Amino acid sequence: VIFDYVGTPGATLEASAETARKAFRMAGVETEWTVCRVSKDPNNHCTLPVAGSYLEVKVVPHTMEGLKSREAMGLALTTKGERSVVSYVFYGPVKEFAESTGQSASVTLACVMAHEIGHLLGMKHSPSGIMKPKFVRGDLLDAAASRLSFTTEDGKGLRASAGIR
Repeated sequence: VIFDYVGTPGATLEASAETARKAFRMAGVETEWTVCRVSKDPNNHCTLPVAGSYLEVKVVPHTMEGLKSREAMGLALTTKGERSVVSYVFYGPVKEFAESTGQSASVTLACVMAHEIGHLLGMKHSPSGIMKPKFVRGDLLDAAASRLSFTTEDGKGLRASAGIR
């Protein structure tokens, strides 16, 4: 579930979810993405899947204080030996990176969301693919053309992790 705390344009969120879905599908893992716009209005809420059956991507405006620079666009909260379900994507830095590389915010957002969900599913950083520690302009070009994916090894890990959830 994508929890939008920023007011990200709906088309951006939908395109991001579709790009991330394709990346997981290429790795052999089917995903469903739900967008939940977080509102202070108690009458405005979204319908969530069954509790405990989903992972969370919280799209928030800025980075959290004290994060290292390599964590500037996202963060997955993981605890050794426990199932982790919450990740953050920092929309300000995502949008700035997209603009600086001449790419769309939706593609950049998708890459960061898929990367952070990968961490929640037990993936570590890889030298290439979605799980590389730092994206560059070429990665966004590949993602826009549906060529940025999880490595074969990461795909095996994702399928194993998805099989036990």
